[in-house]
Amino acid sequence: MHAPHIGATALRVDAAGGATVPDGARAVSGTASTDSARMTVTLVNRHLTESARIALHGAGDLAQPDTQLLTAASPRDQNSADDPDRVAPVPLAVSGNARDGWQMDLPPHSLATVQFR
Repeated sequence: MHAPHIGATALRVDAAGGATVPDGARAVSGTASTDSARMTVTLVNRHLTESARIALHGAGDLAQPDTQLLTAASPRDQNSADDPDRVAPVPLAVSGNARDGWQMDLPPHSLATVQFR
């Protein structure tokens, strides 16, 4: 899910508001990059119990994004030979548009990749 950032140009990410984790840092962090084919944003919600409503602005007039969400029932879950898909990417619902911003909800302890082509 991080592969689109490899070899791409990093972009500035500004975050405002939202929950914090016990050390006082924002629960949600993000990275963004661009290359000749796409702009990619990766978001992490580190909060163990609270979801986060995300609004992405600044994607220009890029089309509806492709999204993937990686999450599990518990932050301690892991894949195994008996349960290889316990932690696996699934589509993430996104609403909005390029002009007004793209909105999505990140569940607790999740990672999302959003690609605009």
